Parts: sequence; C-alpha cells; structure tokens
Amino acid sequence: MKVSEKQIMLSINEFKKHLSIQDKPSKPDITKKNIEKLKKLLEEIPEVRQSKVKDLNKAILKKKYNVSSEKVAKKLIGRVITDHLP
Repeated sequence: MKVSEKQIMLSINEFKKHLSIQDKPSKPDITKKNIEKLKKLLEEIPEVRQSKVKDLNKAILKKKYNVSSEKVAKKLIGRVITDHLP
C-alpha cells in the first residue's frame, strides 16, 4: 500500500494532538459540492501511474535512480505512525 504525503501529514497531525502539541491546521471547506468534486477527481486517478513506472524502470536500468534517504525515512516514519493510530 502506498502512503501519500497527505496521509503522512494527517497522521503526524493526529499524533501531535495525542501528545498535546499545538498544531492548528486550517479548516477545509467541507461542502457537499466540494466532496462530490473530490470524489470525481479521485475516480480519475489511476491506481498505477504507468508513465511513472516506465520512467522509473528506465532510470533503474540506466543506474540513474537515486533515492533520497530523507524521503525514505519520512515515508517509513509516516507509515509506522499511520499503522498505529486508532
């Protein structure tokens, strides 16, 4: 399962709430119209982005695929936090 940046940030914010750390995110505009727009947009996003997979495969084959250790660590920590939230 892929964890998005948004999921990580939501998890971190929830984690901070449990630790009583002040972090006041802005309130989203939650209306029926906006929810419907979001649903439509989400339905249009493919589960696997073939163009990204193709580009990554090319980079790996050319030995030009470099992964930022900071990004990997951030994703791992986000995943751990997400998995342990109620």
